[in-house]
Amino acid sequence: MANMSVYHLIFVLYLAGVLSFPQDQDR
Repeated sequence: MANMSVYHLIFVLYLAGVLSFPQDQDR
């Protein structure tokens, strides 16, 4: 069950990275 927490963290970090990538390129 602890794996759920790990997956949640990775998912949030992945989303943040994907959203941050386009912004950096736009600049």
